Amino acid sequence: MKLISLNLRFGGQRRTDSILDYLINQNADLLVLGEYKDNENGQKIKETLKKEGYSYETSADDLLGVLVASKHPFSLIKRESRLLGIELSDYNLRVLGVYVPTASKDKKFKDAVWQKILQFAQENKDIPCIITGDFNSCTKEDSMNSTQYNAAELKKLRDIGWIDSWTHYKNDASECYTWYSNIGNGFRFDYAFLSPTLAKELEVVDVRHDSKKREEKMSDHAPLIMEYSF
Repeated sequence: MKLISLNLRFGGQRRTDSILDYLINQNADLLVLGEYKDNENGQKIKETLKKEGYSYETSADDLLGVLVASKHPFSLIKRESRLLGIELSDYNLRVLGVYVPTASKDKKFKDAVWQKILQFAQENKDIPCIITGDFNSCTKEDSMNSTQYNAAELKKLRDIGWIDSWTHYKNDASECYTWYSNIGNGFRFDYAFLSPTLAKELEVVDVRHDSKKREEKMSDHAPLIMEYSF
């Protein structure tokens, strides 16, 4: 199976066609799209994905949220602001798509979203599950200038037993940083975490960041791609 997590950047804007071309050509089983916006471009994204055989759900957001799409049947298990959870009907697998807000706009909101992620992680650690998306968070090890954002929450997630797929299975030819600031500092903000139960069952083929698409300005984030089998 193949999973792609991508921040659309303000819903895609004029880049929507190139984003859709990219996603269709990748032919992934699962898509987690952050900064999804339910506007004209959002409708185009949903209509195109439906034509390509995807079913989808979106988070409970009036502005920027998250869309999760799958080529496999699923049921909805969680819908909140910036969070969308599904369970694949033909697989014993849950997926939580996240788009964590930036603290610069609303620190309390960001902290609240993080607490819901940690609660979900605790409740689902003993079943096969993936938590993935744009976390807008990093430790100093994944920051070009050694600054960190919500590192304590990332540590709690790992302490619960969740596995950072990039750290454990990364493609060594792939760049670490997924987003760069205007002055050129790189940060790894995009993750795919595996529950400890899933990590024992999963054979991960490849985890990589497609930095070329960020450099081409398809988005300001590099897509995270994970290929795996049970």
